[in-house]
Amino acid sequence: MEDCKMIMKNRMNYYLNTFPLELCLFVFVFFDRYFRVFLLSQIITVTDQVQHYYFLIEKITIVISAVLILLRVFEFLLLKKRPLPGVNSLVLLMFFAAVLFSTFVNYGQDFKYDYMMKLDIGELLVVSLLFFNISINSTKRQLDKAIEICANLIFYSVLILGILSLYLYFGGSRAHLNIFGKVFVRDDLFSSGHAGSSEARYHGFFTYPTTLGFRCSLACASGMLLLWRKKINKYLVILGFIVSASLIIISDARTGMIQMLIIALFWVYLSLRKLFSEKKSRLLIIAFVTLVLFVILLVKRDSIFTAINQIQENSFSYFEKLSSHRVWMWRQSVQLFLEKPLFGFGWNGGMYYSDVGNTHNLFFTVLYWHGLVGLIPLIAFFIILAIKIVLHREYVKKDPYLLCIVLTVFIQSMLDMAIIADKSNPATYMFWLMAGYLCNLTKDAV
Repeated sequence: MEDCKMIMKNRMNYYLNTFPLELCLFVFVFFDRYFRVFLLSQIITVTDQVQHYYFLIEKITIVISAVLILLRVFEFLLLKKRPLPGVNSLVLLMFFAAVLFSTFVNYGQDFKYDYMMKLDIGELLVVSLLFFNISINSTKRQLDKAIEICANLIFYSVLILGILSLYLYFGGSRAHLNIFGKVFVRDDLFSSGHAGSSEARYHGFFTYPTTLGFRCSLACASGMLLLWRKKINKYLVILGFIVSASLIIISDARTGMIQMLIIALFWVYLSLRKLFSEKKSRLLIIAFVTLVLFVILLVKRDSIFTAINQIQENSFSYFEKLSSHRVWMWRQSVQLFLEKPLFGFGWNGGMYYSDVGNTHNLFFTVLYWHGLVGLIPLIAFFIILAIKIVLHREYVKKDPYLLCIVLTVFIQSMLDMAIIADKSNPATYMFWLMAGYLCNLTKDAV
């Protein structure tokens, strides 16, 4: 009997070490959310019955995730073999507890019966507490395989949809495509313009111009990651960059432009580092950026001087227009925070108390939703993450595009809702997995 128990225990440890359950769940959740929310929804009509099954899938994955977290806790307490998650995970736990407490304080018994809110907060549990700590129980090879699978999905799906989107855009008003029985017409692939503007913006097969910018920039970063690891043809990456950059310019996706600039700077810096020393490469990058800014100043000097005059006359009005209504939302979120500074208004409080809702900035959203009890641990998490990345810089140098993706997604979260409360965005999942590796490393690297 004892021998049988020992065999079972050894077999369980073997499978846990060879195929981390969290990593399998991550790939499944990533594919499910990406295909279901983004790709599949464009082809099929989502009825109430279909939506019911979608929510059921989310509920099951959240329950499995909670069970896996408990198993890892028991495994550490009983076997004493697994590394204990670091202080960053403790801070994330504090943030999650603050979200729960703040929401319960504001909604009381209503929170128990709000199915969608429980799904959203459950998803936050999955991406932060579970996916962030996957690397602790994985080897570098296992983690790399999962990252490459997801990067390939993002790159090739965006490349195909991007080419189709450009075909319709330049094909004229009669251009159309029949995909699995559903007809897509060029004129149907436009949406409203920036806040305060009536000019329509093209989004192609990406549902919305802002979404287009996020998807295309993430696809470019994923392509560069695969190229760095020599897992893809460089001409495909160049094609993907041209397609994505073209769509971002056509749709006037400003955040996407900023993200593409970050990706380009990474590429320039890493290319220079192969030719020169690291210090010289940094100086060349600074000189390059300075030169670009100087050229922009010469070419756009009239527009720049006009903008300076507008800022002097009414800075709020200028930045409000430039930010597409975001500055107003940030100011409103601060005013709402002052009403309830400690616990905020609870999860998604803007839907019930004001017109703000998602403020298109991670910190302003958390400030308004969860007050100081939520904002302080979140800021502490990012400070710890930055410190750990500096401490692990030798590992970052070996795989720099992991940091590139983390940075571009973080920039997105400053202008939208990624990282938390955004289940339809693959960048959310990529961020937590890669940030977890940069912060914790893998079990064979510690």
